[in-house]
Amino acid sequence: MRRALFCVSTESGRYSTNALKLELRGSVFRVVGTDGHRLSVAEGTARTEGSSTFSALLPHSTATILSRLGLADEPRWVEFSISGSEQEFNLFVLPDGTQLITRRGQGQFPNYENVLPKAPLEARVVFRRDELLEGLAKLSPTARKAEVPAVKLELSHSPVSIKTENDGTANSVALEHTRVSGKARDIGFNLHYLTQYVKSLETDTISMKLFSKAICEVALFDAFRYQHLLMPLRV
Repeated sequence: MRRALFCVSTESGRYSTNALKLELRGSVFRVVGTDGHRLSVAEGTARTEGSSTFSALLPHSTATILSRLGLADEPRWVEFSISGSEQEFNLFVLPDGTQLITRRGQGQFPNYENVLPKAPLEARVVFRRDELLEGLAKLSPTARKAEVPAVKLELSHSPVSIKTENDGTANSVALEHTRVSGKARDIGFNLHYLTQYVKSLETDTISMKLFSKAICEVALFDAFRYQHLLMPLRV
């Protein structure tokens, strides 16, 4: 949930994107969050009885409470009621027996599978997480002065660098340990969005996939059982 919750819209009026989607498909569950600019899909293992296909929307408030309960600190099972999609409430039974009853989210969640890239891969870029995070932090004071804080990954340069410009001031940080394979292009992102994604990972490296710009402009970051799609900015 933590890997998808930061993508959820905080606007209460946007019912379809102000919730996480919880899907159950056999022995795999998915948690999906989006605000229309980015999308996170995280997977985990489930044990089921009866129907093996189910989905429900979890309001932002419900997901926030569950994500703060420390359920991922050690391997434990959380029970979740799947007694029919017409039901108005969800029931969670926590490992200590505590029951949490929550109202289901309303609205139609976007068909996220339609936006996950299926085009041939044009390039793959692998960053060292701590180096990228440090670079974003160094550029933050300059980027945040703009109405939309933007940074550009200059992947066509050697070494790869990350850059921001605002009101005649330009700052650039080299990413010496970045590996590029294929035909990579320079690409811009919202500083805040990119930083949130990088912080959501606990891995040493970050993998990003790029596709032909004429077919699919988005960037897809992938880790074990975790996909994150981010729309680029024109910078």
